[in-house]
Amino acid sequence: MPTMKFSLIIASVLVYTVSAASTEYGLEARAPTNEECGETKQPLFRLYKRSENDHFYTNSQRTFDRYVYDMGWTDEGIAGYLLKSHTDLTTPFFRLYHAKKTDHLYTTSEKERDTAISSSGYVSEGEVGEIYVKQSCGAVPLYRLFNEKTWDHFYTTDPEERDGASGYKSEGIAGYILPRFGKDGKKKKKKS
Repeated sequence: MPTMKFSLIIASVLVYTVSAASTEYGLEARAPTNEECGETKQPLFRLYKRSENDHFYTNSQRTFDRYVYDMGWTDEGIAGYLLKSHTDLTTPFFRLYHAKKTDHLYTTSEKERDTAISSSGYVSEGEVGEIYVKQSCGAVPLYRLFNEKTWDHFYTTDPEERDGASGYKSEGIAGYILPRFGKDGKKKKKKS
């Protein structure tokens, strides 16, 4: 019994020490509030046009309809969900376009946006929505890839799609978006 009491005392001291240290250094473990997570999400539609080797992402149903029904783009579904308005956990997701290379570039970096405009021939198409800067509120990574041969930026939440995208090299994580399906962004398999 003395060993058990000693173990319990040590465990209690450790829990208290870790708890006190995390509070002292601002590391409290708490779930983000609804206000921080944002309450109004919007779909991020994913489109592709083979003849231009270009992936295009939009939050606008009207733009989606125009690109698919009037301009011949292929609907590749909803990539995930962005927020409509800014929170403490989000940042703007900028869209840029390079007409000569027919490439859409998406970034959270104002510096990258400005450099792409001033030095690389891109033009700003504004903001697509608000994207999480870190993994919180159930958001999953939005992977950014680039194919130098076809000059196409491609974004996906699916690690398997990322790893199997022939000719594309990873450029890291663009940000975090709410998943289309489950917490991992993958469709749930039906039980047979």
